[in-house]
Amino acid sequence: MTVQESKGKTPFKPYRNFRSGLLRWVIARYGWNPVQVTRVRGAWRVETEDGTFALKKASCSAKKLSFLHQAVEEARSQGGNALLPWIPTGKGRPFLEERGRAWYATRWSGEVLDPRDAPAEELIRQLAVLHRLLEKPADRGKEFRYRAGTGLVERWRGHRERIQEYRSKLKTRGFASPFEQMLSDHADLLDKAFSFAVRGMERFVETERGIPPRYTLCHGRIHPHNILKGDRGWIWIDWDHARVDSPVRDLALFFRQFSDPSEGGSGILSLLEVYEQERKLSRKEKKLLALYLAYPDGIGELLRQYRKPGGIAEAEAVRRLRLELDRLRGVRETLGELWPKRSAHQRAGKGSAAKENAAVAAVQSRAGKKGNAG
Repeated sequence: MTVQESKGKTPFKPYRNFRSGLLRWVIARYGWNPVQVTRVRGAWRVETEDGTFALKKASCSAKKLSFLHQAVEEARSQGGNALLPWIPTGKGRPFLEERGRAWYATRWSGEVLDPRDAPAEELIRQLAVLHRLLEKPADRGKEFRYRAGTGLVERWRGHRERIQEYRSKLKTRGFASPFEQMLSDHADLLDKAFSFAVRGMERFVETERGIPPRYTLCHGRIHPHNILKGDRGWIWIDWDHARVDSPVRDLALFFRQFSDPSEGGSGILSLLEVYEQERKLSRKEKKLLALYLAYPDGIGELLRQYRKPGGIAEAEAVRRLRLELDRLRGVRETLGELWPKRSAHQRAGKGSAAKENAAVAAVQSRAGKKGNAG
């Protein structure tokens, strides 16, 4: 539900297919008399004489949507002004369920955030407040809790293997594009990041059964399009993707979107300090954050887009890869704070801990002189 509109407006009347029939039915249940209905990303912008609304078909079940609505309302009652209230249907219900799908609506509010002008410190402080306010409501959503398992580990391994396989094929070719050459030149950095993340997650699943130290309701899709600039401050939207999880999942997403890669690890740590002024993280949570940050999923997604026929242009691919590599170097610089080394006495008798610290040391001390290339 963003305010970035598609080109031109599509009038409501021409919709006559099945989907428009359902859409008409949903809009009627809200009691709206639309003047204009426009598809904007994953939502419908419904303009009426009484105002403009954002209508969305939820990505989750009605049962989960009910839980999310209760959590959002409780957080709003405790001062969560960054959350929009849901518009009730004509019968006063918080959302609508029809044909196995749920729909919810809010007022159309604010402007899409420009990442270049993002007040990162203000936003991460607000995220910390939201995590704190949503922690208690999340306790009642135990059936929606996320627990890391072998599936996550295997998925991370699979991404690593695909990148390694692609790099192996490049060696058999006589020519490499600038993007491919940069990817090959930084193979060591990528391998160490993957190794640290995969081994650490394996250990987390083994020792903690994938259960984080604390749960809260995480947004799950932190992105400039889901944070709006309203008249009274910043608004966080699209909560139907939220899930009960460790707050560090949101933090890892936030740092990827809003930390400045040129600032290196100091930029991440300074934002984390602002977050902790509102909500402290435990030692275990910081170690888990290190794993999610170290995992180079952005590069995996970039490679997928690059290999897609007619996909991303070469110059743009190189630019984005350079940013992702800078981000990885910044993450490497944070590991001493997020995953501090144990003393010799603490390491004695704890071989697994020693292995974990060895992995951290490997990421921090990248071999060769290619670390600063590109």
